[in-house]
Amino acid sequence: MGDNSTQEIVGKRKMKINMIVGVNNIFATFSDVIYVLGLTKKIKIVSKATSQGYSVEFGDDFCEVRNNQKKIVAHGV
Repeated sequence: MGDNSTQEIVGKRKMKINMIVGVNNIFATFSDVIYVLGLTKKIKIVSKATSQGYSVEFGDDFCEVRNNQKKIVAHGV
């Protein structure tokens, strides 16, 4: 929220994400992803990804997600 306010968690579920790496479609499933009413940015997925063994790196014009073997499983620009 950016102002240190708190919001109620209104749901929790599994989330399946289709990631395109090169010419391959890779699916990742994250467990216990929370939904917070009013949160418009999908920031919590970063926290959930890292808690499940993925690493997330942001650059000036990209974002990469790597698995625990350091292989890129998602790249966004």
